[in-house]
Amino acid sequence: METTSSSAAPPTWRTVILWIATALAALPIFAAGLPKLLGQGGWVHSFAHWGLPSWLVPVVGAAEVLGVAALLIPRTATAGAALIAVIMIGAATTHAVHGETPRVVFTSILCIVSLSIGWARRESLRRSLPSGRQPNE
Repeated sequence: METTSSSAAPPTWRTVILWIATALAALPIFAAGLPKLLGQGGWVHSFAHWGLPSWLVPVVGAAEVLGVAALLIPRTATAGAALIAVIMIGAATTHAVHGETPRVVFTSILCIVSLSIGWARRESLRRSLPSGRQPNE
């Protein structure tokens, strides 16, 4: 009986950096999204201060948690990055309108990092799509 060793190739520096960036983006987004989803942490008050309806808090929280989950799966990272980018653009706009400059900078950085991850993972998305089909067939 023949045995084969099917060890995976060691990760490249690009892969390691991509996973570190993913973790650094995912942690603060998840840490902000989960309390919103659960209605904790004073987010309803913050949204009211910004003139936003309370029903939007769990919606944004669910989108953030879903975006992070998608970002952590290479095949869905591009979609997760797009979802996170939309949320972060909304957050940055809200913070800018209310003169909260440090939050504008932070949410903008999260947006850029998330989009960079999505761009880097686009090949995983392409491999997961059915091949051989052309648009408009």
